[in-house]
Amino acid sequence: MKAALSTVITVLNEKFGTDFTEEDRLFFEQIKEKASYDDEVIQTALANPKDKFKLGIRKKIEGLMIQRLGENDKIVERYVEDRDFQDAAFDGLAEEIYASVKESGCRNP
Repeated sequence: MKAALSTVITVLNEKFGTDFTEEDRLFFEQIKEKASYDDEVIQTALANPKDKFKLGIRKKIEGLMIQRLGENDKIVERYVEDRDFQDAAFDGLAEEIYASVKESGCRNP
């Protein structure tokens, strides 16, 4: 649900004076994806109404955010320290970026 997560970004920016962008939405997308496939989250959603579900997953979401931060750090650290990893990641990423720009013809968001 890209639109819903975009709304989260808008609300955070308006309420807290942040300047999160659509790129930052991807962080929330990663959390949503991890949570959506987590057995504990699934069981909590299936067994509860939304208000109880929210109470039941607060700590889980916090944990997923911390985990995601650590995973991102590991990727960046490996990219900087391992030339073979960097070359492989760069090649794939450059291919994807090139294809995306060519497909959309987009220059600016």
